Amino acid sequence: MTVGLSLGLQISLAGPRFTLVQDERPAASIVIAAAPDQNSREAAAELQRYVRRITGAELPIVSDEHPPAGPLILVGTNRLTAQRPDWRIPFGLTPKLREEGFVILCHGDRLLLAGNDAGPYYGTRYAVAEFLHRL
Repeated sequence: MTVGLSLGLQISLAGPRFTLVQDERPAASIVIAAAPDQNSREAAAELQRYVRRITGAELPIVSDEHPPAGPLILVGTNRLTAQRPDWRIPFGLTPKLREEGFVILCHGDRLLLAGNDAGPYYGTRYAVAEFLHRL
């Protein structure tokens, strides 16, 4: 039996796909910072837990110090997200506290789920929750 979970990022009917699970085995890895903040750590664990519930496959959670080859799900900010300044992840605080936000972006074999985790915000957790909702 073949079970797969793919996120279709289609520009046309034959558009590219980002595969999370293939044949009941992980096809992607979750990457977090070597010293992640609490939001990133909990968001990665939630993503892992729900993908396992949906597919039966457990995506590994790895550090950005030695990311594996293949499709990567970047949860929160880390070394790999810092290499892409065009990925504008919301951050910081203002007096009116209106900057909570998140991004869900895919480029090739990289899927970014990240957000503003400064102060009272939970942007990365919201990015993962929205992504799971879309699945």
